[in-house]
Amino acid sequence: MRYSSVDFYPHLPVTTLAPSWIQQNATTRLSEKWQKALVSFFVRKAHSVKEAQLIGSGFLYMLGGVQPCIFTASHVVNELLQGDTPFFSINGEKFRFRNLEYYHNEQQDYAVIPFSQEMLAAERGYTLFRGEERALLRKTSSFVIMGYPSNRNRLHVDRNNDGLYLQNLTFHHFSYDTDSEDIYFAFDPKAKKSGFTYEQASSRTSLSSLAGMSGSVIAQIMEHQITGDFTLRAVGIFKEQPKKRQGKDKFLVGCTLIQFADEVNDLIRLRTIMRSEA
Repeated sequence: MRYSSVDFYPHLPVTTLAPSWIQQNATTRLSEKWQKALVSFFVRKAHSVKEAQLIGSGFLYMLGGVQPCIFTASHVVNELLQGDTPFFSINGEKFRFRNLEYYHNEQQDYAVIPFSQEMLAAERGYTLFRGEERALLRKTSSFVIMGYPSNRNRLHVDRNNDGLYLQNLTFHHFSYDTDSEDIYFAFDPKAKKSGFTYEQASSRTSLSSLAGMSGSVIAQIMEHQITGDFTLRAVGIFKEQPKKRQGKDKFLVGCTLIQFADEVNDLIRLRTIMRSEA
């Protein structure tokens, strides 16, 4: 069953805590701090020996507090395995996607790739997302999907590649399906009252295609209760923009990480109990 966060989630959007958030490009500035934790996946472009095309995004995550991993969508891994000369990039450093251990769930469309010995040996001081709650961090009802659109991120050996173009989308409410444990964000770029915001510094005056952003992190915006600083916490993996309309609304869909799913399930159970006792 699908529930709207407006009905059960007891946290305020970041735009209420910081009314000038969008005008200050605050999500963009925050996402740039976390860009070192993002991953881009490439394969060699067909009929070319010099150009690579981006097929998906991902992010670095500390699993269980001890195991550094790459998280992405399962279908991104499948495309990598079918492509020519697959590789991935982390903060400008490139790694071949070969002989890697990985685990994936095609039904829920997520994949986990433990760090390879090559990555561990590099000792780069990686930035990793975490999913657990942390003391003094206050939750908001605002979330950001951060990733790399393929039509703005092409690599060519004869061209200067100064870095990848990062796009982010900010949402201030969500809905949640208790059966699939998927998270949904209302998304219709053509609607006058769309369910998301984009910032000039990230998306200029229009949105890029979302192709290539599959596997992106879905991160919750968190506020430090003492300093007032904002940070991010990983709560899910973006997997698709359904091609067919779901009723009258359009959505972006992601699978949730277990910590966030457990929290939301508990809140919905509490809401159900309170309503039954009313």
